Amino acid sequence: MKENIKKIVEAETGIEDISTRSRKQHIVEARIIFSVLCLRHTKNSYHRIAEIMNRDHSTIVHHRKLYNNWLEYPKQYLDNLTLLDRIDNIINEQKDTTEKDMEIVTRYRRKNILLTKEIEKLKEILVKQEENIERLKKYEPIW
Repeated sequence: MKENIKKIVEAETGIEDISTRSRKQHIVEARIIFSVLCLRHTKNSYHRIAEIMNRDHSTIVHHRKLYNNWLEYPKQYLDNLTLLDRIDNIINEQKDTTEKDMEIVTRYRRKNILLTKEIEKLKEILVKQEENIERLKKYEPIW
């Protein structure tokens, strides 16, 4: 179950691997979400949950404290709490599905997130190109 939760968190956040040693904010927040969801949906010890992320059990204790801060200041952490609830709903939906189905859904969600990011980048490029066209129309007559 821990592995499935990890895959779902990675798919929903668009992070390749949450067990990296990186301390970037979005990766740390994904680890917190993973920890909270493992505590909710499994009966594993802190040590076993931390093993998946190549961390120590004290990391899970710290993640619980940070999650309590999120709950204390929900406006400040609204994006994180929304993402956590969305992933929690996905996990609840997938409890009835088979392992193979879960793999397909996880891969689909990851691909969907990556494609959405790519679409946003392409939209930015398109806007810049349209601005260039408009600029060139002002200075170069079209024959």
